[in-house]
Amino acid sequence: MYMQAAPVMRVTPQGVVKMIKQTHWTRYIPIGLILLLVLAPATALFAQGKTVFAVKYISAENVYLNGGARDSLAQGDECTVLHNGKEIARLRVAYVAGHSASCEILEKKEPISAGDRVVVVRRAPRVSNKKKEKTEAVKQAAPVKKRKRQRRSAGPKISGYLSAQWYRFDDLGAGNRDFNQPTFRFSLRARRLFGDAYTLRIKARSRYDQRRYASRTGIPDKEWHNRLYEVSFRYENENAPFNYAVGRVFSNAFSGVGYIDGLMAQHNINTNWRWGLFGGIQPEWQYADVSATIQKYGVFASYSLGDFRTRRFASTLSLAGAYHNSEVSREFMYWQNSYTVGSRLYLFQSLELDLNRDWKQTTTHESVSMTGLYLNGRYQFNNQWSLGMSYDNRKNYLTWFSRDLADSLFDDAFRQGLRLSVNGRLFRNFRVYGNAGLRHRQDQPDITWSYMAGVNWNRIMRTAFNFNFRYAGFNNFYTIGVNPTVSAGWRMRGGHQLRASYGYYGYTLKADQSFNQRQWMRFNADFELPVRIFLSSEYQYEWGDDLNGQRFFIELGYRL
Repeated sequence: MYMQAAPVMRVTPQGVVKMIKQTHWTRYIPIGLILLLVLAPATALFAQGKTVFAVKYISAENVYLNGGARDSLAQGDECTVLHNGKEIARLRVAYVAGHSASCEILEKKEPISAGDRVVVVRRAPRVSNKKKEKTEAVKQAAPVKKRKRQRRSAGPKISGYLSAQWYRFDDLGAGNRDFNQPTFRFSLRARRLFGDAYTLRIKARSRYDQRRYASRTGIPDKEWHNRLYEVSFRYENENAPFNYAVGRVFSNAFSGVGYIDGLMAQHNINTNWRWGLFGGIQPEWQYADVSATIQKYGVFASYSLGDFRTRRFASTLSLAGAYHNSEVSREFMYWQNSYTVGSRLYLFQSLELDLNRDWKQTTTHESVSMTGLYLNGRYQFNNQWSLGMSYDNRKNYLTWFSRDLADSLFDDAFRQGLRLSVNGRLFRNFRVYGNAGLRHRQDQPDITWSYMAGVNWNRIMRTAFNFNFRYAGFNNFYTIGVNPTVSAGWRMRGGHQLRASYGYYGYTLKADQSFNQRQWMRFNADFELPVRIFLSSEYQYEWGDDLNGQRFFIELGYRL
């Protein structure tokens, strides 16, 4: 069975269609895509020890590459051009810049295309550049200018924003659902503090809800929602032996764990290998308080190889646990892999496995449960077209708080989904895009589906005018409907924008075949004011069977 699954790494689009027709895709697609995302990157990275580049574009006389002097290319190097593994031409590097190079064609058997792989087969002798040495000597003889540049680069770099928002909905129907919501937002990122790789991050929001619900009880008329998303102090230097973060922190190394109020320490073994520990308590999100009810601990290790400009592989494995005092709430393994080949290919995989013991094993009758699998890939055929595919398989997992919920209230069925997307440029500034997906839940016989397609035209007739049209549809267990929208905008100098939109939403309830529809008109205006001040506003009027009203939104902020 596994011998039959191996060719998935070299499968063609026609083969995928044939495989889906002949097999049950919800059973075999996860296995095939895991092999694609995990084994193919390793094979591509370690199969050859030669330096590999890509053709950026071709002129009448030269071929231009996406690598240069800083990527080990030098004038006089000879290269081979490969298309689908076949040698089609030989080149000699004529000129190199930092990250680009132009080559003369020595021999051409077949036409060369953008994206073809280029392998260095013979290195030219490296001769010392006397002019460069002389320039370096002049720089060393002028220490005053060098110290001045260092002082400027070592200064702190501040970014972020501070803003005030106001949102209001006026219900013009009989529902009496008026709603007011003032909000304050703050985000700060201060890097290069104290002239080193120290970073301070703060992200917070304060929101006040005011409701008037005549038909609902148990919901407060007024309440505050204060959220402190992150406040952390970090030392992030890949060349240092140790890095750390303290406060309310989040890291991709343990993204399945979420935020913690605590400490993360990382040991950089070398440029490729890292490992670390983390521990703390789970934040109380609704009120931004520190809660000692749930403690989280874990360990992680990561490996990376390559460069984003050419090709790169990265993998992270994390073991984590959440505990309610001395009782297990959740213990799980999180594993993610990513592989990129310049801008041509992108692959990503994440996997979560719950490790069950004590009351969890008694409840689930499993020692190991897969609670999350996500796969995503995108391939750029050329400068015009790209194709993407994603697969997700998720399951609600039990925690200490949800362990006593009835099965009818806690659905632990798998939900699987597959989605394909395409993006293309037909001509300058005119793009088409679309996607379609299927989703299936284990306890339901029907497969739900959705789709979306649209066009986007920027700078029409070389003006600042742009146009967008999108048509979406869906069919799930409860409803079937469509949602077309059309919008037009004007982008002015200085970053100002104006936009007007119209949308329609119509759906049929399958239970009683009743039809409902809603329409809206929306107007947006964004302005970049002096001294880093920005202003955003929106007005929407909507009418239909289930909702009639108008919405107002305005935000005034300052960019740090």
